[in-house]
Amino acid sequence: MSKKYNTFCGICGFPIKTFQIGTVIDDLILMDFTERCYVDFSMHVCSECWEKIKINTFGGMEKAMRRQKELKKSQRMR
Repeated sequence: MSKKYNTFCGICGFPIKTFQIGTVIDDLILMDFTERCYVDFSMHVCSECWEKIKINTFGGMEKAMRRQKELKKSQRMR
């Protein structure tokens, strides 16, 4: 580890210091559908990425579909 940084964000990939960690996802077993296997998984996430994840996941499928509709609408306006 670098003396300046403690870890890195698994989402954006930037190095982060301890006080910049937003969450730690630790010791999960996930299914990798691409490789078709289970993997052990741990990851640090910076505060900025963690806030984006929370915003994007709250509201469920209904909110996700609204965001998609808004994106398509804004692309048509260009």
